[in-house]
Amino acid sequence: MRSVAAIAIAYILTGALYVWRDFRKPIDEQPSYVKWGGIGTTLFIVLYWLPGTLSAACRGGVLRDLAVPWVIFAALTVAGLYFSSI
Repeated sequence: MRSVAAIAIAYILTGALYVWRDFRKPIDEQPSYVKWGGIGTTLFIVLYWLPGTLSAACRGGVLRDLAVPWVIFAALTVAGLYFSSI
């Protein structure tokens, strides 16, 4: 059960960081969900970041930009699993 919790927390933290990164972009480079979306849209993106980045990668997105959340998620998952096993 601790493993599932560690992975879920890593997933949500990575989604929050993904959204935070989009909020910090200059106003003309922000995605449309930041400009016109409400809290519900933002929460959806927090939970949808992994399928969204995988879809963008399959459609020919910039892999370097898309890989950053994957690496963060992997690092947080490994750290969470390590600390949950102690």
